[in-house]
Amino acid sequence: MSDRNAAAPSRRAQRKAEQPRSGDERERAILEAARTAVKGGTFETVSISELAASAKVSRSSFYFYFASKDALLATLVEQVLAEIFANLRLAASRKGANIRSQIKEAVGHIVNAWLAHREILCAAVELSSRMPVIAQLWNQAVVGSVDLSLEQLDLAALARRRSTLRRQAHLLAWGQERNLYNLAKSGGDAAAFAAMTADLTEMWITALYVPAESPISKVKGSKR
Repeated sequence: MSDRNAAAPSRRAQRKAEQPRSGDERERAILEAARTAVKGGTFETVSISELAASAKVSRSSFYFYFASKDALLATLVEQVLAEIFANLRLAASRKGANIRSQIKEAVGHIVNAWLAHREILCAAVELSSRMPVIAQLWNQAVVGSVDLSLEQLDLAALARRRSTLRRQAHLLAWGQERNLYNLAKSGGDAAAFAAMTADLTEMWITALYVPAESPISKVKGSKR
């Protein structure tokens, strides 16, 4: 009887703790629980019940927001990718900026995302082989980030066809992704990521044959 009395307040307390929270708060709590699991390397093995308990929500509440663990991870990945693309669009929108500086800024945003969210991005790489939704997100992100940057260049001013340049740029992007994954996975520190930024920036500048003086207005305004 004492056991029953001890257990009852716990169940009531759990319900009481969950009720005042808004839907947004519960969703954020689940995402934070998932983020903690990813950072701890336990996401693949943790159960939905354990994630719900960590977020202090019921199992039914978990399923109200996410259909599965895959959907939950996909949301985490989407959030990081949205942050990257927002920064890339900001870099691409700068008027009159030197293209070399623009490329360095764009590469820096990608590298910094890997430094800040290494566990989530590494998980995206590792789980994409068995999770189609993650694979689709990841493929679109790698290719899309390159296409967004190429939009700012006058491709006719470069000595290659548009299709050739895009194909080669996509190959470079996948190489960049692999190097960033390896660095993140090996525990690279901020200095190592800064060095990677410099190397990747030089790689892209060399690959795109960007001249020393290339204002965006001049490159985009070319009629060649």
